[in-house]
Amino acid sequence: MAPDISPILAAAFQKEEKPYLSVSNLVKAIPAPVRRDLGLTSVSKPKDVLQALGPLPSPYIVLRKGNSTGILAAPPAEAILKTISRVPGKTLGQVHMAIPLKKEDVIKELNHLLLKKSVRVEIAATGAFRFYIDGQGAVTTDKESDAATPPAVPGDRDGKLAAFKAAFDAIYKKHRFVFIHQVRRALGWPREVFDLFLESLMIDGTVAAHPGNPGALRRSEVEDSYQNDLGDLFLSVSWRRPL
Repeated sequence: MAPDISPILAAAFQKEEKPYLSVSNLVKAIPAPVRRDLGLTSVSKPKDVLQALGPLPSPYIVLRKGNSTGILAAPPAEAILKTISRVPGKTLGQVHMAIPLKKEDVIKELNHLLLKKSVRVEIAATGAFRFYIDGQGAVTTDKESDAATPPAVPGDRDGKLAAFKAAFDAIYKKHRFVFIHQVRRALGWPREVFDLFLESLMIDGTVAAHPGNPGALRRSEVEDSYQNDLGDLFLSVSWRRPL
């Protein structure tokens, strides 16, 4: 008798706390004994995972985009609301990255949510449109929200630079390679503050940001990386000149 897939999917999505998971991440979130019952391993191919799961119950939807296959655990509008609620201040590109529907469909859903006043939009200093749940302030990532007292942000550029360099050096000393999400999380600054300061360091040549393979990172790590207003995604950062 085939196992009931609904509680398996519900538990996996609850564990990851996201409305969308790639099939590769989904199978890793399923407990090993359940995977074995399904004839799967943590590295099973997406087509084998979907075949083992069989027809998905409502509201789960299979999304295919390029070489990526994933599952959406809620209707698109609800998934977008959950994504913005989890990390307020997302740009259109970041929402699209988290919920990989066709871009025109993401825009359609956001416009509908704006008309219903379920979300609001603010124009950042960079000119980017950032989305918030109505009544929600410009707060930041889960780690920052969990903190009782958010870390203080230095008031001047020199203070910010010293703090950024200290976080960079501490990570580099351990790993010899620095991901942007590591620096963001180490500093704990509000998302907008971190993005604007990173942009300023890139513009003046202090640091260089580099793209990479987002498939090698967790989705939360990709979300905590850096995406410019054109939608270009940067995962790592290197120091280009002495402090």
